[in-house]
Amino acid sequence: MNQKVHRTVNQIVNRDLFAREAIGQIPKILTLLDRNPHSPTYGCFDRNFWHYKIIDFPSGMAQEFVLPLTLVYQTNLPDNPYYQKPVIRDWVEAGIFYAAHSAHQDGSCDDYFPFERAAGAAAFSLLACLESYRQLELNHYELLKFFERRADWLAHHQESGKLANHQALIVLCLELTGKLLETSKWESAKLRRLEQLLSWQNSEGWFQEYEGCDPGYHTLTISALARVDRLWPDSHLKEPLTKAVEFAANLIHPDGSYGGEYTSRNTYNFFPHGFELVGQWLPEALSINDQFLIGLANNLNPCYGDDHIIGHHTWNYLLAWRDFVSDRPQSYERSLNKIWFPGAQILIWRKSSETTSKNSLETNPENYQVVATVTPESKTNEPTNEPINEPINQPLPEELAPPEDAATGQPQDSMGLSNSQEKPAAKSPESTENSESKSESKAESVQANKAENLSENEPTETAIAELYLAINKGGVFKLFRDGKLVASDTQFSLLVSDGKQPKNAVGHLVDTYEYELGENEIIIHGDLGWAKQKLMTPLNLMILRGVMLTVGRFFPNVIRKILQKMLITGKQKAPFKFVRRLQWIDGQLQITDSLSAESWDKVLSAGIGCDQTSIYVVMSRTFQAGQLQPWLDLTAEIKRLSPGESLTVQRIL
Repeated sequence: MNQKVHRTVNQIVNRDLFAREAIGQIPKILTLLDRNPHSPTYGCFDRNFWHYKIIDFPSGMAQEFVLPLTLVYQTNLPDNPYYQKPVIRDWVEAGIFYAAHSAHQDGSCDDYFPFERAAGAAAFSLLACLESYRQLELNHYELLKFFERRADWLAHHQESGKLANHQALIVLCLELTGKLLETSKWESAKLRRLEQLLSWQNSEGWFQEYEGCDPGYHTLTISALARVDRLWPDSHLKEPLTKAVEFAANLIHPDGSYGGEYTSRNTYNFFPHGFELVGQWLPEALSINDQFLIGLANNLNPCYGDDHIIGHHTWNYLLAWRDFVSDRPQSYERSLNKIWFPGAQILIWRKSSETTSKNSLETNPENYQVVATVTPESKTNEPTNEPINEPINQPLPEELAPPEDAATGQPQDSMGLSNSQEKPAAKSPESTENSESKSESKAESVQANKAENLSENEPTETAIAELYLAINKGGVFKLFRDGKLVASDTQFSLLVSDGKQPKNAVGHLVDTYEYELGENEIIIHGDLGWAKQKLMTPLNLMILRGVMLTVGRFFPNVIRKILQKMLITGKQKAPFKFVRRLQWIDGQLQITDSLSAESWDKVLSAGIGCDQTSIYVVMSRTFQAGQLQPWLDLTAEIKRLSPGESLTVQRIL
């Protein structure tokens, strides 16, 4: 029988947590603002430009910060010192005017380099200005003309790369601008943009973000589309939103945290407003926010307090507080089974087991053991004696797939409550007798290792383990047990000598890896890749400025494509091969990692970390409490290897 875990929502969790978290960011936002009415940059939120004077143009994205100020001005809480303060209203107005005056003549704006004409910055800041203008009931013809110019530019501009959250924001901006100006001039452009966005939605519910699925940005897309659905009832968005919310429900962790390094863009983003809006007609969406609020109450939300990204979550939290639905589900449940998303390449695996009270529910460095440092060359791609069969780069086999609903014929996977049953996976070409013998041998070995640290008389209790793993990132994973983070793992990382500047070979870059998925194990193997670590230098900066001030200003998308390839997309293989095997044995997760190379001479250091990422994403590399985990240093073991030998590391969690 398929088991389910029922959890009750903690009653101390309430909507004010959203508002208080956001209000705590307002002093930082006001520090970024030029508040001097006699300054030529009055209303500018880019402190690096107006105060430090270390950049030569203001970021248009920074003007998004008018929306958090508008919302905090309207948020009536006893401990909100900004509520209905006239000067806040004045500063918002100044910020909108500065957005208009600092924009290009066509209404676009820059973000990271001059003449960039960044669609994301233009959409975020226009949304903020439109909402602030409307909510504060401002009346300025100059600003209305600015909104029209920017909406015109967004309607006809196509940025490089597939970023669904940007497209959703643009659709929302066109809808809001049309309503404010009482015009239908962008109706056809809005329809085309929405059709394009929906074509980027995978059948599993998620929307494309560059090279795949990023659950964090996915919640921002939900937030924007939920607003569009409310403003434009004929948009037919309820079905896409339902699928999107059902997908997101699977990714909320048992401790209330969300996202992380196993996602395509490595973000911990969580934008709650859309779930409140969808929750008005799909109550299950509210349980996602309730679980996140538990994490927020326990300080498990990430820090987004830097100059560039502090605004997004601040205004979204305040909107979630404003539109909070009072009648909410009192409990939610999780199925104990596999939930496999072949499109997203994300596997969620929940297990129950009898464990002793001494079993650590938090990360313990002593769990990391190097069980073999030397393996014959013929075995370098095999973590155990069992051979790796042909990869299963396809949807879950029929015997492991969720059952179909009798009425609809669709897999029963609604709101993450999959009803699939654990059934035996297809057998390997080996004989059943040999396979069972090896499984018993391995289980005995694991039990022997556990027995060294556990008393025979320790009481036992049922533990719930939850694994979140990305196959397209080489098996990067997070493991939780009984609602607590046990381990976060971002695969092998090597520092390799390469002339003056060492290079970093990593196992977590997005790629098409070979894998096998069985009843109680998964095996992934492939090549490490070179991390993207391009830095700005004075010469590079002068070249970029020279290009953008001449031909680049006319072809900003070409420059953007080049930078995306250098900093974000694609993988260049490194001369190191890995095999990662994860096995459930008596409810414990055994991880066996094998790494091989023709030569180890140039490897300076090696290890496995909890939060490494290697591409540029503005909302990634933020701090979150789950990152307070030790680095597993494997340098000494690597140094003992000879050419043709491999490193094998085994851990039991």
